[in-house]
Amino acid sequence: MLAGLPAHGAEIDGRTNPLELGLLDQIDFDKGCYVGQEVIARLANYEKIQRRLVRLRSEPALVPGTELQPKTSVGAGRRPRSGRITTVAEQQGWLALALVPLATRAGDTLYAVTEDPASAGSGAGVGTKAARMNEVVVVDEIGRLPE
Repeated sequence: MLAGLPAHGAEIDGRTNPLELGLLDQIDFDKGCYVGQEVIARLANYEKIQRRLVRLRSEPALVPGTELQPKTSVGAGRRPRSGRITTVAEQQGWLALALVPLATRAGDTLYAVTEDPASAGSGAGVGTKAARMNEVVVVDEIGRLPE
């Protein structure tokens, strides 16, 4: 994780492709037939990649699977889902790998959305959970994408 390499079972989980994970240099576009070749070629050639792997930094603890949202709302106080944390490590605070929209860049700030434990049993209503939104900063973008 510290090296920025995706791991099987975390980032490599059947819901991602090698281009989203920054593994462009690991793909041989000249090799003969292989499973998934057409899909990967289309993603690369038609610029259809929608997510990328980034490294995040946070002071509060992070948990894999945590939803990420943009810091700015998109109207009526709503924030669209922006990504998910896949791997975490405690390293002078917390570092994490996350899949986020392609437009996300180093230096951007996102919110890690978790349930607020202080709201449990607060009488907020059945099925209602208060959310805690902790700021996380995108440290760097992992790997290289097609040009």
